[in-house]
Amino acid sequence: MYIYDLDVSMSDKELVFDKKLMEAIKQAINIANSSFSAIRYNRKIELVETINNTNIHLRMTSRDPINATRSLSSLSRALVRNEKGKNSGLLEGHIINGCVFNTKLLNQTTSFISNLNPTEIVQEVVAIVLGQKFLNDKERILAKEASDKIRDVVIEYVNKKNEV
Repeated sequence: MYIYDLDVSMSDKELVFDKKLMEAIKQAINIANSSFSAIRYNRKIELVETINNTNIHLRMTSRDPINATRSLSSLSRALVRNEKGKNSGLLEGHIINGCVFNTKLLNQTTSFISNLNPTEIVQEVVAIVLGQKFLNDKERILAKEASDKIRDVVIEYVNKKNEV
């Protein structure tokens, strides 16, 4: 998992992170995290903290490496679309050169899974074996390789069990 910590400000410095804007951003984060792309590519945006009235700390996680400062476009689209739908006028006149946010990468880390509980293992095996139609080509190849290894392990186990 790739983890990106971002310092985010609004493109229009006159627009501050007040209660109304923060609520709109939280709603947009939920919308962006529920999008097809976020689910498919296992990406997530999280509000870590409000640094001050002009900056917030967001954390993005992704299964694959990304350009995190550009990947906030899903959040921008969700925020703009949601506020237009509510006719709030919150962002009216505040989108500068087509940008809603200015973003600076604070930190980038990588974490890999080293342990799974039995339930998570079963879920992953089922996803590998039965969920391949929802994968892109690269993921499908990876799932096929994993599926072949799982099959080999199960066959070996059954053969050894039958010997006992």
